[in-house]
Amino acid sequence: AQALYADFDDPRDMDLHNYFYGVTFQDEEPLTQEERDAIVAMSGREDCSWMDGARFPVEKMNRTLQEVFGISLDDMHDDTLWAMHYLESTDSYYYFNSGSKHVGRIHVVGTKTLKNGNIAVYYTRGYELDPTEHGKRGVVTLKPAGDSYHILSNYYSEDGTWPEYQPPEPTEPDVIPDNLSTDPVF
Repeated sequence: AQALYADFDDPRDMDLHNYFYGVTFQDEEPLTQEERDAIVAMSGREDCSWMDGARFPVEKMNRTLQEVFGISLDDMHDDTLWAMHYLESTDSYYYFNSGSKHVGRIHVVGTKTLKNGNIAVYYTRGYELDPTEHGKRGVVTLKPAGDSYHILSNYYSEDGTWPEYQPPEPTEPDVIPDNLSTDPVF
């Protein structure tokens, strides 16, 4: 669901700070004081020493990116790690945050199979029980990948209207489904 909080035509352009913000890998230990000191020094921001720090080992980031998008850190375009700091001694990226990102409820309201075999999934996202009333609307494009899918693009609208959608590959014009559902799927 983290990927549904960024607009991107190509996951290689996605802001990885935004994608990993609020995410923790379950088996990661808290940051050591040495790690905190090194990151504060790298960032040049003494004021962030009180914030929660997060460690993202490159191997785990690559595994996550491969599973969700079919890419690795090496595939990313410039400036996708703009707010993260790398420590060679741990082969990890770090950042400080002052809280976690609340994902809210995601409701799939319709799907469309595109000519190229990819799938456009229309969704609403919000915090109310019925996000179709107050939520954000979006469309995510999925590409079949074995027995799973990779995310190719995501667009969403903050104002409750359907976003203008241009899939990454040419297809027939998209139609917003009439059969809107409010059943949560995530």
